[in-house]
Amino acid sequence: MRQILSFLLCLCTAFTLSAQTYSGKVTDEKNRPLPYANVVLLSLPDSAFVTGTVSDESGAFSLRSEKPKLLLRVSSIGYATIYNKVEKQDLGTIQLLPDAQLLGEVVVKGDLPKVQLKGDAQVTNVTGTILEKAGTGNDLLSKLPGVSAEEGTVNVFGSGTAEIYINGRKMRNASELDQLSSDNVKRVEVVRNPGARYDATVQAVVRIYTKKAQGEGFGFNNRFLTRYQYDWSVLDQFNYFNARYTHQSDAIVQGCEAYSEDQPTISLLVPANKYDLDQFHVTLSFSPTIGIWTPQLTLMLLQQWYKVDTPDGLKNFNNPIGNFVWNNNFRLPWGVLLDADVWFITPGDDEVGHQKESSWCADVSLHKSFWGERLSLQLQGSNLFNSSSALSTVFSGSRTMTFDQETRRRFMLTLRYKFNTTKSKYKGTGAGQEQRSRM
Repeated sequence: MRQILSFLLCLCTAFTLSAQTYSGKVTDEKNRPLPYANVVLLSLPDSAFVTGTVSDESGAFSLRSEKPKLLLRVSSIGYATIYNKVEKQDLGTIQLLPDAQLLGEVVVKGDLPKVQLKGDAQVTNVTGTILEKAGTGNDLLSKLPGVSAEEGTVNVFGSGTAEIYINGRKMRNASELDQLSSDNVKRVEVVRNPGARYDATVQAVVRIYTKKAQGEGFGFNNRFLTRYQYDWSVLDQFNYFNARYTHQSDAIVQGCEAYSEDQPTISLLVPANKYDLDQFHVTLSFSPTIGIWTPQLTLMLLQQWYKVDTPDGLKNFNNPIGNFVWNNNFRLPWGVLLDADVWFITPGDDEVGHQKESSWCADVSLHKSFWGERLSLQLQGSNLFNSSSALSTVFSGSRTMTFDQETRRRFMLTLRYKFNTTKSKYKGTGAGQEQRSRM
């Protein structure tokens, strides 16, 4: 009995130590409580999303995390985003100042966006507001209440990773958000509880609508960016063309090591600092709309310059990798949606990994809704030709890890029915009285 109590005590102690609560308060430049500010914890040193929340009516917030090294990011519409290294659980009062880009401009009440609840979505109108000056699609989404966006990965607080749609078309490549300019966005809808029209595995949905459908007509739009975080990166975007060069000193890459001295044959993937890494990414995308057909063609190329420790000594991993994606959406009669997607990837090198053979995959999906979307039927076929397997190896000195996973085609039929659904009773802006007055 004493042993059982000791075990339970150790278990409770370990749980208490593993998850810590971080709390604080967000205020504006006049030290007034700032509700509905995005508060996010990021891991160090990779700045990956850990967890997030929104400050309440009094500006207070509370977060729990098990990770030891954290970075705090706080943002709100109309204010400059700040980053603080987390050194203690009591984060104190965090003051946000008006965005410096707006200091020289006259900001009137109409310049601030209105957030409304419509049906199952939180709708934010961007046109004519300061959100038009946010920058990229990533920058824009990070300003929305309850949303965090980092390098194309979008998280909705309390729901999880979101599936992104741009003008009704599912986003397939994370670089699309970086290519999207905030001044071309009309509105954004955030759905925390996706309905029957989406796959059962979807945790959240973000729908972006642009002022002009992407891929339609011809225009001139060039964007040049240079950025320093861990090292310098340079980005140039021209309409449907995206080129990016990054340099990382002592780059953090995935390596492998023995699980333990007793089990040396079992390998673990672990992050490690290695040699300087230079990578050049090129993306060309085109997405017109031709009647009922909306194709999306994306061509990507990765060229890197990197030295890798292998069992045969230090070698150059400089072989390029090509990626071809062709997605097709058809809006058929009687409300039937047909998706037919194909992707292909060539052999090549990516950091410490080497893909030895090409791989490709074909997927198809049919979707039909009935009775005002209360009932939906979806038939999906994935990896139709059993072709998506690819032999790849991760090198880490004298140890290597080879992946040769067997893949199989999959068919899935999903039937959804929503019973006694109700719409939100909230017709206002969705913000508290103080926040509405500020907006």
